[in-house]
Amino acid sequence: MYRRTRGRPWLVFGGGALVLVVGILVVKWWLGHGEPDSANADSSTLQANAAGQKQPETAAPASGKQANSPPSSTPASDAGKPKQSAPSKPSGNEAVKIAMGANLPGASPKPDAGNKPVAPASESKSPATPAVTTNLPRGTHDDAPAKQDTGLTAPPPAVNPTRMPDAAVSQRVQLGLDLIKQNKPVEARKTLSDALNAPGVPPAEAQRIRDELTKLNERLVFGPDITAGDPYVFGHQIASGEALAKLPKKLGLSVDWRFLQRINQISDPARVRAGKTIKVVKGPFHAIIDKRAFRLDLYMGDFSDRVYVRSFSVGLGEAGATPEGAFVVKPDSKLVNPAWTNPRTGEYFQPDDPKNPLGEYWIGLVGASDNIRGLETYGIHGTVDAASVGKEMSMGCVRMLADDIKVIYEVLVDSVSRVEIHGNDWP
Repeated sequence: MYRRTRGRPWLVFGGGALVLVVGILVVKWWLGHGEPDSANADSSTLQANAAGQKQPETAAPASGKQANSPPSSTPASDAGKPKQSAPSKPSGNEAVKIAMGANLPGASPKPDAGNKPVAPASESKSPATPAVTTNLPRGTHDDAPAKQDTGLTAPPPAVNPTRMPDAAVSQRVQLGLDLIKQNKPVEARKTLSDALNAPGVPPAEAQRIRDELTKLNERLVFGPDITAGDPYVFGHQIASGEALAKLPKKLGLSVDWRFLQRINQISDPARVRAGKTIKVVKGPFHAIIDKRAFRLDLYMGDFSDRVYVRSFSVGLGEAGATPEGAFVVKPDSKLVNPAWTNPRTGEYFQPDDPKNPLGEYWIGLVGASDNIRGLETYGIHGTVDAASVGKEMSMGCVRMLADDIKVIYEVLVDSVSRVEIHGNDWP
């Protein structure tokens, strides 16, 4: 007979439990190396898409240049992953990204539709009465078009944003006055213009500068004499058979031929004597309109080289209807004795009608800065209501007195001359 051995049940039970625990740990370890849960996957993909997303274009500075906001940096967890091309239709995580785009880092805010200028009734076609506006001057009878690239670029900021100390302005003004006494008018004009262009010039000092420059330019610009050293002026001898009206194109000038007639005091442009030397002003001329002061400042030259010429009073749109921004004179928009139909009343005015509210001259404008790009429904024109100049009484356009609009018509040139309109936010 065999002897029965005494059993040890605790050893068997303990061994089985150990095997079970090890098995569970192996299963959990294996599952931990599988796919991440969908919530974490969506979050990681959204962050990666946000980091690699191209940001929308932001509003351009006064120069008209546009720049894209830089994309945010790629998270470390996505480093080395290939970029995925955007699907043609958003789905899944891409749809989430689009829906949340306004909250993504670096996303640009939506533009404020309330900042878009609205075309006034007097310079835009009424949708309800399209037939009434067929005789409006070009540039005044169309609804404001959608923003588009006109090929015209707004100028960069005209002045240094850093305020010049009052003492420095006074010193520059005194230097300009001393140059006048020394019979150096060209140098004096540039020195005083630089002082005027400095930001933050006290109003009284600015007016003093304008007064001095206006007197200087009666000789330098508007008089028949040619001043030595003036970079904007030269003499031209009229050749046999040469017509005054063809000189601007022939000589590459940025002025109208009527301006040459004005400054040379020529009574009959068809009878300019051959061999006569006339004064020629090259231009270009540009304008800045200060809505707060109802004033148009005329300048000659470009950007930092510009010099002040003269100021004129203007009338503006009722209830602030004249839009602010940078314009360029619209190509082929300048008209003499334009016909016009009032879109509010339907009343038609023939050319040369002494009651025509547009007066005798029209200069169309087209928006060149981003806030008004492509806007074509505004212009500068004369008026038969002299009392409205200096007030907000037009339907949005800029009004000028009869004699003043003639000068502006002669010096502002299609596609070249810029007209900046500044409002209350201008320094």
